[in-house]
Amino acid sequence: AVPFFFGSMSVLEGNAHEAVDRIKAAYIPTLIRNWGVFIPAQLINFSLVPHHLRFVFVGFVSLFWNTYLSAINAQQQKIEDESTNAKVLD
Repeated sequence: AVPFFFGSMSVLEGNAHEAVDRIKAAYIPTLIRNWGVFIPAQLINFSLVPHHLRFVFVGFVSLFWNTYLSAINAQQQKIEDESTNAKVLD
């Protein structure tokens, strides 16, 4: 899902040629953070959250995870834009 997110965002932003580079740069750090969020979240979910609220809990965690992904994507886009502008100025 992580490569699909960064790849599809590159394509939707009109930077399809940068998709592979963005995936390579962001995949491992994002995957490690994904594990850092969802493994503890699921441990809490299955051990402490009542059965009827588990879906709500995961939805809440996913909302913040998607917000994080969007912020990382915007940050990566800003870095790529700055490097492109630096190359144009040289």
